[in-house]
Amino acid sequence: MPNGKQANLGGSGDAVDASGDEMDANASGGDSGPTGPSGTPPPIRPRPAPTGGPGAPTSLVAGVWQSITPTGLALGNWGIIEAALDPTHPTTIYLGGGDDGGVWKSENGGMNWQLLGTPGAPVVDRTTTYLYNVYAFEVDPFDSGHVYATCGVRGGTLGFWVSTDAGASWTMPQGFADIAATTATLDVTSMAVDPTNFNHVLIASHSAWKNMGNAGILESFDGGASWTPHAPVSSWPVGTAAIHFLYKDDPVTPIGDSQTWLVVTDGNGFWRTTNAGGSWLQVSTNAGVHGGVNMYRSKTGALYTGGFAYPQRSTDNGVTWTSANNGMPFAYYQAVHGDGNLLYATPACACSGVGGSHPYFVSAEDDGLNWKPYENGEQTFGNGPFTMEFDPINRIMYTVQWAAGVWALKVK
Repeated sequence: MPNGKQANLGGSGDAVDASGDEMDANASGGDSGPTGPSGTPPPIRPRPAPTGGPGAPTSLVAGVWQSITPTGLALGNWGIIEAALDPTHPTTIYLGGGDDGGVWKSENGGMNWQLLGTPGAPVVDRTTTYLYNVYAFEVDPFDSGHVYATCGVRGGTLGFWVSTDAGASWTMPQGFADIAATTATLDVTSMAVDPTNFNHVLIASHSAWKNMGNAGILESFDGGASWTPHAPVSSWPVGTAAIHFLYKDDPVTPIGDSQTWLVVTDGNGFWRTTNAGGSWLQVSTNAGVHGGVNMYRSKTGALYTGGFAYPQRSTDNGVTWTSANNGMPFAYYQAVHGDGNLLYATPACACSGVGGSHPYFVSAEDDGLNWKPYENGEQTFGNGPFTMEFDPINRIMYTVQWAAGVWALKVK
C-alpha cells in the first residue's frame, strides 16, 4: 500500500497544498473555466474532424494483431514506449524508438517508416535533427507540422522539444532550458496538452527538481516558451508521475476544465487538483505504475487508466476510482484504450516483475467492469502496451509494447 497521506475512495480525504500542508478540501476554487496567466479564458476552437490522411494500411486482417515494427529499429532490453497519431490525419504516426532508436514516422498507418534525422546529430543552439528516448509526443490538431516531444530517463537529448516542420528538426525553447537549469530538470517524461488550447502544456519529470527530493508539474501557456513550476505534494515519490487533464471539451456536456488535473504517482496513489495545482486531493491510494500510465475517456464519459494490480476506472471525472478487475489477471497495467465499442487492455512490460504471456482483454465501452479475452485469447504477448492509440477513420488500434515492438489491429 502507498505510504503517503491516506484518503478514502469517496474523495473526502485531506486536501493539501503544494508544500504538503493540509487545507480545506473545499478550498480548491471549484471547476472554474480555463485561464492563462492574465486570468482571461482563451477562446475555444472546435477541433477539425479527422480525415483519412495521405494513405491507409491495406494489409491488415480484421481481428488479428499484426506487427508493424520498423525494420532496423533495435528493440534492445526495453524496446519502445511511445507513439502518437496526427489527430487530423491519423495515418501519420510518430514513434519514439527507445534509448537510441530515434524518431520514426509513417504516413500510411505503419506500413512504411522513415527514421527522422541523422543518428548522433549534434545539438547546436538548442536545435537538432535527432532525438533519443522520446517519452511523449503531441501533434497540433490545427497544424500537422507542429509537434511537441519530451525526452527523459536517459540519452543525449533530455528535455522538452518543439518541431515546426513535422519532425525534420527539433528546438528546445530557451524558456524551458532556463527553468530546467534553475528550478526543474531536463529529465522530463509525461506530457498533457489542453484539449482546447494546444499552447497549454503540462509536463512531469523523472528526476527530482533542484534542491528537492521529488518533482512537481511544469505548466506553459505559450507552447513552451515560458513555464510556471507547480511544487509537488511532499509525499509524492521521485520518479515519473503521469499527468493528465481531466477535461472533456464537449459543447453540449462539458466535463471538467483546464484547471482540473490528475497526477498518478508511483507509490503514493492518485491526486486531483481543480485549481491548477494550487491544492491537491488524494482521490485513491491505489498504486500507479513505474513509468506512468495512460488515460482514456470512454464514450460514456468514464475514465480508465493503467495501475497496479488492475486497470482503474472513474465515473465522476476522477473524484473516485475503482479497480476494473472482473476477468483481468493480477499484474501491472499502463494503458487502456477504446474504439468506441470495446475497451482493450493487457498487462504491460514483463520487466515490471509480473511476467507471463497474456491475450488482450476487452470490455464493452458501456460496461468497463467485466472483461474477457479478445478473440478467445488466440494471440498472446509477453510485453503489453505502454501506449495505445486509435485511428477512428480506418478503425485501427495501434499499440506500443516495449520489447515486443509496435502492433496494429483492424477492429471488426
